[in-house]
Amino acid sequence: MEDKVKIWSGQAGAAGPAAAPCPTCTSSVSFPRRFTAWHLQFLASFKIRWTNNLSDHLLILDNEVDLAVYIFHQSPPLLSLIISSKIMSEDLILETFDTLALLFPRTDRMARLWYQQLQEKYNLDPGVFRCTYIKMEDCEIRHFKHWGPRLLKIKRAFDDHEPNGPVQWWRDDRKPVQWWTFWTAVLVLVLTVVFGVIQSVASILQVIHR
Repeated sequence: MEDKVKIWSGQAGAAGPAAAPCPTCTSSVSFPRRFTAWHLQFLASFKIRWTNNLSDHLLILDNEVDLAVYIFHQSPPLLSLIISSKIMSEDLILETFDTLALLFPRTDRMARLWYQQLQEKYNLDPGVFRCTYIKMEDCEIRHFKHWGPRLLKIKRAFDDHEPNGPVQWWRDDRKPVQWWTFWTAVLVLVLTVVFGVIQSVASILQVIHR
């Protein structure tokens, strides 16, 4: 991870977020409450790569080897930009805070504990969970005029991921019908095996006591 915070300059050709609203960001796509950094990692096997470079924020790396997303976590520099700088528009800065509020909801205790465990190791900003709570009506793609295209790519990868292993199957309730179907089948299988074992033991005991 880089030592210094790098802020996108907004100059033409820079690898920053979209300067104008994206055509695909006017749709009705919404982000559910489980669309958080914690769920990206533990439900969809994303690798979270913490960055101090704002231009890398929400970039997704999706290939056969790796599935990762870069997250900018430095809130103090953004606050200072609102007060004393004209490098970035205030709308872009405030929207960046909204992306952090979306990925790190302050009411999510599990995500907070997970983040606290990583703070010292990666020197993460503790202020991430102090972002203003994002309103339900703002959890839609059309709200994110600048970061919308990147969020949309992340959501598509998140939705396309299928659980790997029983732990992810247990945690993943994004599709309730599929979740209940899977665990009902597991329960039926377990009960079938248990009753089969009981019947086998009972039959053996009967033979022994004849």
